[in-house]
Amino acid sequence: MRPIYLFGLQCFVILAVQSCQNRSKIDQGIDDIVIARVGQKMLYQRQVRDLVTEGTSPTDSVTIVNGYIQNWIREGLMIQEAESKIAADINIDQLVEDYRSSLLVYNFEKKLINEQLDTIVSDGAKRDFYDMHRNNYQLSHPIFRCIAGQFKRRNKSLRSIIKIYDSGSVEEIHDITKSNAVKFHVDTSVYLTKEDLQSWIPQEFFKNNLNSRKTIRYADSDFEYFVKMVEFYDENTIPPFNFLESRITKTILSERKNALLKEFRQQLYLKGIAEKKFEIYDEN
Repeated sequence: MRPIYLFGLQCFVILAVQSCQNRSKIDQGIDDIVIARVGQKMLYQRQVRDLVTEGTSPTDSVTIVNGYIQNWIREGLMIQEAESKIAADINIDQLVEDYRSSLLVYNFEKKLINEQLDTIVSDGAKRDFYDMHRNNYQLSHPIFRCIAGQFKRRNKSLRSIIKIYDSGSVEEIHDITKSNAVKFHVDTSVYLTKEDLQSWIPQEFFKNNLNSRKTIRYADSDFEYFVKMVEFYDENTIPPFNFLESRITKTILSERKNALLKEFRQQLYLKGIAEKKFEIYDEN
């Protein structure tokens, strides 16, 4: 067979593209044409004919097929180099078998979990878990719930905004912030960190004591910034249940999954003993 080198690759790419665009005319002879070789491994016409979809321009078709061939050659050269340099004592067949076994077990366990795992976690179960493990969840940084707003200093309603932030209800602060602020955060169900606000509130603001139920206020040349704390938890304190709820749910489900798999393996082992499915031979 005549060797094929990269300088002669373009004509094979064009042939591949023509075959892709005229699939009904492909015969067995064209289908088995070798279009590239790395060592003893061959790339055939039939392996590239489905790369180009109908309607693709000739230029794009050449680019697609040529790209595939180039990648195939590079991968082939890498494999060839690995085969020549890899340690001779590595048992590739054993590695493949181990990988196959791992895939089988992984997918079987996934199927078992999908079919048998109880994914309903009651509020009582989550509360009990929180009460038992709450000391394991000390905060590494402060978290808080708040309403925050950035207001133009020339805002005609600024006096009303100050008054409502100082003495109004959470609902009133929510409404006036949402209707007047240039930027705002008004979802008091969400716990934040300083970093969540630093994208639009100046760094100097955070020199204030955030652990306060009073309105925290800061002004620069253009804007006034207001933050009304609804709830604050400092670092090294225990966060509330609702902050940890989703994490607790994941932990409970993870423990259930591990217990399910451990129990299944144990029952499978006992079944193996009863049905004499395995033996352990005495070396002596």
